[in-house]
Amino acid sequence: MLMAFVVAILAATHGVTPGVSRPTLFNPIDFVEYWSAARVHLRGGDPYDGHQILPWQREANGNPDQVQATMLWTPPWTLPLYWPFGMLPILWGHLAWVWTQAACVGVSTFWVWRVYGGSGWMVPLGAAIFFAPCWWMIGFGQNTGLPLIGVAGFLYFRVRGQPRWAGVCAALTAVKPHLLLVFGLALVLDGTTRAGRQSLLASLGVVLFLAILSLVPDPDVYSDYRASMTRPQSDVSVPLSQWQVPTISYRLRVQVEHAIGTQPGTSYFWVQFIPAALGGVALLPYWWLRRSVWDWRVETPRLVLISVILAPYGAWIFDLTVLLVPVLAAAAALFHAGRFLPTVSLAAGFGCASVLTMNSHFVQALHEMIWFAPAMLILIVLSGWVSPRSPT
Repeated sequence: MLMAFVVAILAATHGVTPGVSRPTLFNPIDFVEYWSAARVHLRGGDPYDGHQILPWQREANGNPDQVQATMLWTPPWTLPLYWPFGMLPILWGHLAWVWTQAACVGVSTFWVWRVYGGSGWMVPLGAAIFFAPCWWMIGFGQNTGLPLIGVAGFLYFRVRGQPRWAGVCAALTAVKPHLLLVFGLALVLDGTTRAGRQSLLASLGVVLFLAILSLVPDPDVYSDYRASMTRPQSDVSVPLSQWQVPTISYRLRVQVEHAIGTQPGTSYFWVQFIPAALGGVALLPYWWLRRSVWDWRVETPRLVLISVILAPYGAWIFDLTVLLVPVLAAAAALFHAGRFLPTVSLAAGFGCASVLTMNSHFVQALHEMIWFAPAMLILIVLSGWVSPRSPT
């Protein structure tokens, strides 16, 4: 099953879409940021400094003329997760990374499918293989398999009445905390219950352990991380605030800057956090009204969807792998509803959306795929109307 999944994704992502950086089997692309940062960090250097990671990336890419580094933006507590791969030569590290991410997708798919009453493995495997973000994640060597298994594992173990293991899994969502902010706030609010407290404490314990561990090679790693967030653009790196990203929050920032008029050296990056903040504010009364009947089976797909749509940055097509959770929840409901024509029609809709991400006439750059997450929302809501059992 896992072998078929990896082979299918690597085949699908080999040599796609001119005009977009093409994920291929032999090019590590984004994996070099984790590999090079781990190597620099293990040697006591600054993993967030483009000048320090660039020589390693030149070696990894086989390009001595590379002038701009692929920067690491994940928090310092993620660095120990990259160490094992950074200790390996680039080829073996990349292969181990691809298999790790594929395994995360495979296990997550199985867990979520079981939570929503699915049986067998053909339907969830097909959903994972034909879900475009999985192709892009594996092809680009991205790390979204970790937060995906974090959400899936939390849901699986929480439903099974094992809140501590649920919390351990939830800690992996902190690999990309910006991607699941509303979901994270719900975990905090759930801490008012006994099971929720156990999950929250277990999650915080894992993150704290990794955070302390990251200080061992470089006691200044958190200062380095903060400095990277405010470092201006240079010849070797582009700051996070200067990236065009496929989010509603970024489009809001562009409109604000256009209305106000930007001044040299002025950054309105903070505007990108407004939608997520509003989502968090809206969650408070929602949670209060539903706290006595709160059901993570029902709420998790909703929280993941809204978190991704309101994300302040990131939410690239490979980050949307976490949407596999609500997609599988909807698929399970449709599968059990037994309505053939609507089910086939919606499955075709999901498939078409995936295919369009690989079409060079429809997508010229990664930041143009702002439509994908809203399209998933619409299809999942339609699935809810077709099947009364849908948790969304």
